[in-house]
Formats: sequence, structure tokens, C-alpha cells
Amino acid sequence: MQNHQYIKNQLNDEATMLLYSEIGVDGVNGQMFANEMLWLERNGCKKVNIHINSPGGNVLEGYSIYASIKNSTMEICMYNDGVCASIAGVLYLSVPIENRYMKSHALFMMHPVSGGDIETQNVFGQSIATIISENTNMTIDDVCEKMKRDTWMDSSMCIEYGITSKNNIEVTKKKLKVKNLDCEKVWALANKLLTKKEETMDVLKNFLELGDDAVELDILNSFKAKLDEQTTVIDSLKQEKMALENRIQEIHTAQENKEKDALINEAVGLKKITNESAEKLRSLSTSDLKSVLDSLVVPSNHIPPIQLKNDELIPENRKDWTIRDWDVNDNKGYLKLMNEAPALFDKMFKDCYGVDFKR
Repeated sequence: MQNHQYIKNQLNDEATMLLYSEIGVDGVNGQMFANEMLWLERNGCKKVNIHINSPGGNVLEGYSIYASIKNSTMEICMYNDGVCASIAGVLYLSVPIENRYMKSHALFMMHPVSGGDIETQNVFGQSIATIISENTNMTIDDVCEKMKRDTWMDSSMCIEYGITSKNNIEVTKKKLKVKNLDCEKVWALANKLLTKKEETMDVLKNFLELGDDAVELDILNSFKAKLDEQTTVIDSLKQEKMALENRIQEIHTAQENKEKDALINEAVGLKKITNESAEKLRSLSTSDLKSVLDSLVVPSNHIPPIQLKNDELIPENRKDWTIRDWDVNDNKGYLKLMNEAPALFDKMFKDCYGVDFKR
């Protein structure tokens, strides 16, 4: 972009311009401003945000700026960042009310036209009063009465008189006091508030590693870019977390299936269940499956091999005893076999009597 005086930022089809000084040759030059407006329009800009903090100045220079705004095909939004006084207030009213924004601490001011002879003052005064009246809800008589002296209006009064709308007020904690102060001093106070803002912006620029010429829109876009970057990282971490959870679930399911297979195979081996019923039982959880299988009785014709610990209950000199021998000769041993080695006891009982022991 060319080295412009008032264009502070242009991104895609939107630009920001600042009118932060007096209106006139030594401040905001009307012809230069109009040229920059034309440059934006010719280079595809669709919307311009013009921020004002000005005590006013030269009426003719102000009219050049006013005309360039009125004649533009771009959407123009005006922002009162501190003070819109005198001809600067006229510039603020150059767009429809829905495009006029104002900080809650900002001020609007009307006063008598100065400079030139009485006739010149009256002509310009009537012209300015007409513009203000046509773009607010004040009558021309109301405006002329207010222009007889310095008339300051805060944001609430600006809403009341149709200078801006309630929905376009940006609430801030700042406040400008105008009692017993002239326009230049009020403007100086507004500049101090804006300077604090600039200091804050400098901190943000350094944090975001932006250049000195970066403006609010650059800072906002940089934050958006960082937010998008962090969102991408978070989304990636979420996907990794989901993949890990799925893997853990797969491992858990595989382990559970392995345990189920072991329980079912054991039950099938013991003839507790058939292969057909085994498939139906696989849908149960491991704990439920175990409970079901534990409740089933091993058929009497399928006694598992005698475990060593059960064998040890029978002394060597009693290996040839039948269950009847135990009942007759060692009733305590008989009960111990029945309670501590039920499988062995049941086998010995059937071998001796030919029937199953009923528990």
C-alpha cells in the first residue's frame, strides 16, 4: 500500500482512517483526505471506518472532507473516539445514524462560527445548522440556539437528539469533564485517554510480534489467527484422545473376551454347558457369565480328576477305603471329605452305592 496520511489499515475490502487532529492545512488536509478516499474506492475497498477525535478547525477544509464522504460509493462508518467538536461534528453527521458509533465517554460540541466578517459567519453558521438539523431530530431553530454558545453533549444527550443511537454506544470506564474548560483543553484530555489506549495497543503489538504500524484490526486478526491455531491444536488433541480411548476399549474388550473364552471352555470341558449354549452366553459380561457358570452343577458322570490337595486328605493307609468305610470307621473324616473335597466324595459315594449323593 502507498504511504498514506490518513489510511491506517486496509485489509481485503475494508479500511480504517483516522482524523485525530485539527481540520485544516496544518492538520487534516481536505484535499489529501478526499484523494485517499478516491484511492480506496479505486482499489476495491467496500467499507471505510473513520475514527474522529478532533476539536474542529477550518470550515472549508471540513466541507471538502464532508463532500468526499457524501459522494463515496463505499459504506462509511463514523466513530467518535473522544471529541467531535465544531466542523468535526459536521463530519460525524455525514453518514446515516445507524453508521454513527460513539464511545460512552466521548463528546459532541456545537458553537458559534468564528473567523471572517459577520456576514461570512452568518452564512457558514446557517449552512452548518442546516446540516446538523437535517441529520438529527433537532429543528434548525434548536440548532441555532445551541450554536450561540459552546454546547457540549455527552453520549446520552447525543442519543436524545438523534446524533447517534443507543445501540451504537461503546461503553467504557473513561469519563471526560468539560466544566469550565475550552474546546482545546477538552480535546487535550481526550488525547490523553487515547494515548493510554495506544500504550495498551503497543503492549499487544509486542506480544503478538506485530509492526509499529499495526492498528486495531491487525491486532484483532492476529488474535483470531492465534485462536484458530490453538483450536486446531485442541482438535488434534481431541482426536488423539479419542483414538487412545478406542484403543483402550479394544484392549479391554479383547481381555474380557479372553476371560470369557477361558470360563466357557472350562464349563464346556466340565459338561456344564454345550457348545450351542456357549455362544448365547458370550453376550454376558464377564462377571455375569462367571455367576451363571458357578451356579451350574457338574454332571455326576463327569467328575474332574481328583486334585492333589483332595488326595492329601486321605492317609496312605486308607487309600482302599470306600465311602462306607469312612462313614462307619471315621465319621469326622467322612464329613471332612464331604465338605472339603465334594467332587472326590461324590465319586466315592457313587462308586460305593451306585447312585449320586443328594446334597
